[in-house]
Amino acid sequence: MANCGRRFGKDILERNYICDGILAGEATAWYEPEYKSLMENWNWFCHTMQPITRRKSEVEKRLDLKNGGYIEMWSLQDKDASRGRHYKRVVVNEAAKVPHLEYSWNAVIRITLADLQGGAFIGSTPKGLNYFKALFDRGNDPLEPEWSSFQYSTYDNPYIPVSEIEEIKRTTPELVFNQEIMAQFISME
Repeated sequence: MANCGRRFGKDILERNYICDGILAGEATAWYEPEYKSLMENWNWFCHTMQPITRRKSEVEKRLDLKNGGYIEMWSLQDKDASRGRHYKRVVVNEAAKVPHLEYSWNAVIRITLADLQGGAFIGSTPKGLNYFKALFDRGNDPLEPEWSSFQYSTYDNPYIPVSEIEEIKRTTPELVFNQEIMAQFISME
């Protein structure tokens, strides 16, 4: 679990996690809240993996590599996306924006990891006190040793000038700054 401030670099961590898997010949999946949001990462994987891609399906959003590894990308606009599949690694990107995350995680995504004893990287910038927070809290629970949670603010990205972050802090409401930049779970209601 990675709870990250905006512009921290979460997608880079998630891409590296998936790349490690597909380069090792694993079955992997990437989930986004909606179809439009997955296109940037789909295009990145297509470009980066092009030299070792065996087959690419734009319709299925699936890349098969020459080594047997593959990635399938899913929009969680369909809460049952990927039902019936199996994976060794998955990413759920922008998890806090998925309105039915609890159902999708428990009834679909978690089960896709069972037969390969796979793992998940669930990342997001917080958006209130929703199921992403509940999953994040599991990583801080000593009774859940298989879960780990990490929190990073935008300040943790060495490529974002501190002066820019300070300008955002000066011109943005405190609650918004604390949620979006400091990655704090806040009820905005």
